[in-house]
Amino acid sequence: MSDNPTHLQKLIQVAAGALIATALTFAMTMPNAAALAQGVTGSGLSVAPTRLAIESGERGAELRLQNRSSTDATYRISVTQVEPGPGGHRADEMIRFSPRQVTVPGNGTQMVRVAVRRPADLPAGEYPARIRFEAIPTGNPTQAFDSEDDDSISIQLEAIYALTLRVTIHQD
Repeated sequence: MSDNPTHLQKLIQVAAGALIATALTFAMTMPNAAALAQGVTGSGLSVAPTRLAIESGERGAELRLQNRSSTDATYRISVTQVEPGPGGHRADEMIRFSPRQVTVPGNGTQMVRVAVRRPADLPAGEYPARIRFEAIPTGNPTQAFDSEDDDSISIQLEAIYALTLRVTIHQD
């Protein structure tokens, strides 16, 4: 490489520096364990209850999402497997929820219904999973590069917040 970096090399250097700065900022502003237990993230989302245990005979539950910010926020909801339960059955295959994507108004709430469909041959045990609420970015990535001078570079980063909630299906 020459001593005079090209425009692309400058772009790569700035992008790498921005990513490192973002990672450091995120690490320094991580909520403490008490805040996480309350369901609070940097995006202003709170979920209650903070853990969901669905007992034998129960068919489901409701989650209350609260947007603590003054602007509307949209979240994509998904379920992920933690580990297979007895007999190799997976909780993520038993859990259904509605809606799958939700817009919570600023300072408002939204209910999410969680349903469980247990197979007839489900052995006794615990079946863990996690429900994930991922904020959908509101920024416009086409504005990320806006430079009037050919030698300057501008990068816009938007953090994507997510909150996970532990779900345990109990079977007697």
